[in-house]
Amino acid sequence: MTSMSTIEPCDASADILHDEQRRPFRGDCVDAMTFQTEAMQHERLMYHISWSMLGNNEDCADAVQDALMRTWQKKATLKSMDRFRPWLMMILTNTCKDMLRKRKKQRFVPLEDAMAVAQQDTQKDLLPLMEAIGTLKPEMRVVITLYYLEGNSVEEVAEILSLPTGTVKSRMSHARRKLSILLQDEWEGEE
Repeated sequence: MTSMSTIEPCDASADILHDEQRRPFRGDCVDAMTFQTEAMQHERLMYHISWSMLGNNEDCADAVQDALMRTWQKKATLKSMDRFRPWLMMILTNTCKDMLRKRKKQRFVPLEDAMAVAQQDTQKDLLPLMEAIGTLKPEMRVVITLYYLEGNSVEEVAEILSLPTGTVKSRMSHARRKLSILLQDEWEGEE
């Protein structure tokens, strides 16, 4: 059992990537600059995930900001910097799920969102695939986005979303099937 006297105080100038021979990693030792650097490396992925779940830019920006605030506030629970990315993505997906739950409680569509949808409908240069992906349920959209657009493996997607790999495979299968039907209708309609 470790006594309190063997735990060293947080030294912000110390290297935070500790191996087994050195003192144990402490998430509360992560300074603001290190946190910002790590978070910025995953900014694009965060926006892709939040977009795939929420579907509009304003909500995506809010979700990313909220997730970063929650991550900073909970940094002491981080066990290793190697786990930063999946930990951050898990917090982001939970933040998006919270926003979706709140959205379901609302019975109205903001005017800006309605106008954006109307504007998108008038644009003929939208890709059929992106439109089809947009019709998927959020839990299917995020899996497709992480796997196909971000290039993650099934295991990485499972880790990011804190899901069993079987669930990820199942959601991908359902999403592929639905996309196939939607795109088949689109292609047949063009002939």
